[in-house]
Amino acid sequence: MTTILDVCRLANVSKATVSRVLSGNRKVKEDTRDVVMRAVEQLNYRPNQLAQSLATKVSNTVGVLTNGLTDSQLGQVLRQLDSALWGQGRSFILANGVDGAASLADKLSFLASRHCDAILLLGKNYDHRWFDDLDVSDLPPLLTMNQTLDEIDGVQFDQALTAELACNYLYSHGHTQIAVLLESGSGGEQMLQGYRHALENRSLPFNRQMVAQHADGATAISMLINRYIPFTAVLVPDDHQAIEVIRTLAQYNIQVPQEVSVISLMTGIEGERYTPAITGFEVPEEKMLQSLLRLLDDVIKGGGEGGSDVTREFMGKLIIRQSVRTME
Repeated sequence: MTTILDVCRLANVSKATVSRVLSGNRKVKEDTRDVVMRAVEQLNYRPNQLAQSLATKVSNTVGVLTNGLTDSQLGQVLRQLDSALWGQGRSFILANGVDGAASLADKLSFLASRHCDAILLLGKNYDHRWFDDLDVSDLPPLLTMNQTLDEIDGVQFDQALTAELACNYLYSHGHTQIAVLLESGSGGEQMLQGYRHALENRSLPFNRQMVAQHADGATAISMLINRYIPFTAVLVPDDHQAIEVIRTLAQYNIQVPQEVSVISLMTGIEGERYTPAITGFEVPEEKMLQSLLRLLDDVIKGGGEGGSDVTREFMGKLIIRQSVRTME
């Protein structure tokens, strides 16, 4: 069986140098790294991961805590994450769903106890208040995707600006009575911020009665309908809620887009396949994930600080389909 000493002899370097290369240490010259990696490949050397983890205090395991993702979103994210982490020589431990500060602390503690090098917080429905009393100094580095939290680094889809752009698109099609369904957590706060900014830019009044917040899209749109305030368009967080809204409107004999237009802040294949196909903004998830993993790599190898050259803010691309009509 090939050992690290065989690699040392073939590469003509010390055991310490081989260990530094295999642990991802940046304090190794590129030409030396190349020589070592060629020797590793030629000898088909596979280091003992347990021994390497004990020596370097790097487990190559990442904790993943998700919250507020639909089943289809969760499956897609985990498939992408598994493939990307595997390419980095890492694996992940999953914890799914939190409902308050206590369960958040419990699940983060669980992942930390499994010696994760870092913990990724995925999803939009974390309440920033859950983090107020959390002592992050006792945890591995935390990174977020699609969640803006004070003092925690990550990559974000700019929901405030996207919500504003969605309203602008509706205005350009003659809609001035726009309702908005908010999700919980900071995602809803950002949507509301963008919605209000779009109103202000057109000197339109803000009417709180045009805003509904509920985890269930069917319940949220029913709340709006029962307020008897006319609206011609609805901005929703994602395709899942858009579909719930369209189905519920149909139960009230309100047709989309003939009577009410629907636009999704985050659209994908689910919205594309539905009838009517849902207009919305396509999230650059692959690019965001690539940036998140670059940030993760920087944090693990650099001792806790992400690189300044990593893109952290992303915009969506408007996909025009069938769920929005032009007002006459």
